Amino acid sequence: MSRPTFTVHTLDTAPDAARPTMAGVRRKLGHLPGAVGLMAESPELLRGFLTAPRPSRPPTSHRSSGRWWC
Repeated sequence: MSRPTFTVHTLDTAPDAARPTMAGVRRKLGHLPGAVGLMAESPELLRGFLTAPRPSRPPTSHRSSGRWWC
């Protein structure tokens, strides 16, 4: 069974709808993380990921609690 391949997009190769979002990330961070390039394949996914609410406090480490879940 073959493994799926994923394209890590740049601003030049990304779908047109993802480019403004990617440009904003690059402006804010100074670089374009690989995860953003991967999610650019679906502009809706990329926008959703970047606008999703963040937790109000940092999560505790799952290893310290003995639990293994996401």
